[in-house]
Amino acid sequence: MRTPVGELLYRAKYGNLPFPDLHGLIHLLASTLAYQIRRVNASYEAIVPAPPSIKRSHQPVLLLAEALGNFLGLPVKHVLHKEDGVPVKNIPNELRAHELEKRIHLQKGAVLPKRILLLDDIVGTGSTLEACQNRLLSAGADAIEAWALTIAPSQDPSDTMKAWLSP
Repeated sequence: MRTPVGELLYRAKYGNLPFPDLHGLIHLLASTLAYQIRRVNASYEAIVPAPPSIKRSHQPVLLLAEALGNFLGLPVKHVLHKEDGVPVKNIPNELRAHELEKRIHLQKGAVLPKRILLLDDIVGTGSTLEACQNRLLSAGADAIEAWALTIAPSQDPSDTMKAWLSP
């Protein structure tokens, strides 16, 4: 179950929130996330947003990354790209990791810092973040911390956490 703010983000992503309201929501979410990041004394050199699954007129994760970068004074590196295909949410959970490893690519010639904040708006199984992390590590990043704002409605939060905490 999502928080009320998470529900607003979900609606914004899937078209049930008017676009002018989206900018206010993004500003609120980015400032709240920036506060939390400062509170835990996290130290990053750049923000890398997870690549969107499908093309939209507005991409909440990209808007959020830019706003968060402004709040934290960090550059946003758009170095991950996802090949077109079936939206991730429509791929059965047991096939997602394999499919995403094939579809997520690092931009050629991308220069990465060592400490990265990997950002996604909505996390389901964690497969997208895992595939992104693998690409970034293989390109030379040393430390990657993933942050997401809410979970997919079909996911049990304990299942998502188990997937991320298991060795």
